Amino acid sequence: MQPKKPNSGKGIASMVLGILGVVVSICGFFIFGSIIAIILGIIALVLGSQAKKEIASNPNIGGEGMAKAGWILAIISLVLGAIGTIVWIIAIAAS
Repeated sequence: MQPKKPNSGKGIASMVLGILGVVVSICGFFIFGSIIAIILGIIALVLGSQAKKEIASNPNIGGEGMAKAGWILAIISLVLGAIGTIVWIIAIAAS
């Protein structure tokens, strides 16, 4: 039986921030929520990319699935945050 490889801390952080970004963009569909979702998405995207490179270069580190999930959730968070920001800009301009 092989010992379990430790997970990448950046991969875990990317996944957590990606989840938070999606939750904030869906539940807090207001201008500050959209901006926070975009910020969380950018940070999660950077951490996910760094984690994927770190995992690829070091065979003793695991967590590739978490890094990939964080990267995908970051993109979803960015898209939802951008949509929310555009909706609020249109709503403010129309009033």
